[in-house]
Amino acid sequence: MRELIGLSEVKLYTYGDILVELSANVDDLPILGSDQTIKSFRILPGGSSPNSAVSASILRVQVHQIGVVGNDVFSTILLDDLKSCGVCVDSVVSVSGSSAFAVILVDKNGERTMLSYRDISISAVMRELYNVKFSLGDFLHISGYVYQSLDTSEVANNLLRNAKNSGVYVSLDPSYQFATNQPLLSPNLMEDLDYIFPNNNEAYHLTGQESPDEAVKALLDMGVGCAVITCGNGGCVIGDSSARETIQIPSYEVSTPLDTTGAGDSFIGGFLAARIKGYNLEQSAKVGHAIAANVIMTYGGHAGAPSLERLRSFVIDNQDDDLLKDIIDRLC
Repeated sequence: MRELIGLSEVKLYTYGDILVELSANVDDLPILGSDQTIKSFRILPGGSSPNSAVSASILRVQVHQIGVVGNDVFSTILLDDLKSCGVCVDSVVSVSGSSAFAVILVDKNGERTMLSYRDISISAVMRELYNVKFSLGDFLHISGYVYQSLDTSEVANNLLRNAKNSGVYVSLDPSYQFATNQPLLSPNLMEDLDYIFPNNNEAYHLTGQESPDEAVKALLDMGVGCAVITCGNGGCVIGDSSARETIQIPSYEVSTPLDTTGAGDSFIGGFLAARIKGYNLEQSAKVGHAIAANVIMTYGGHAGAPSLERLRSFVIDNQDDDLLKDIIDRLC
């Protein structure tokens, strides 16, 4: 794993779908042909990449969102939300048509099922998207959902090439689309990644290994600098190419999660922001877990993202974790 350069004014760029969540609560997920009553309904800003961006901004990191919105009413909601959370939207491009959206069903246990619309034409603005002026030591985080279409994959691959030529750290949150659309991936992509953040299922599709420890080792063998496998309420398993030993970092217990949408995204944002601030892998994972625990206590992918002060109170009230409290104290 590459050592952090430790430059001041490091920026985190995130690329991925910027979408509106049409979120509905149901007792149970509907079966084919059934009629299900919606208990409550919300329209919320979201998207995997923006969820990570908002969580990273909590730690007062400079975050820039890269992506596309339509020219509809949703775009105003999405851009205003990002700006209010301290995320720069100068690299967000508006195109004609509808913004992306997702219909999310949340059951009584807080588990979600998602149907998404991402069919936005970006062919006319592709060069504008990937010609980002990176600086040495910056971070680029890519959402794996972009690897489900040729145009968005091309933007991701060009961003990746631009980033590596500029001395930028690159991370990827893979998705099922990423794992199954191999022809759309940049050659030697894994070797270009400083960090990868699959969940258990994605790690299995990428490596064929059911054990998180073995999957981490397999990803390192593919050339990734650091592999972080998120395991839901089981925390995460981390390994890096320098030590090649795995460590497990437990998550923070939430007795009754309301909505798990965005939990992994929020973990990644907190983890990367902590790394930018100079914290080690274990400390960074603890920060990510604490932010994710707050997010799942509220509906939406990042509506529950806490302030630093609320994050500190959460740690003191719920976990009494002196290490994490010290980290957050130094950030406040």
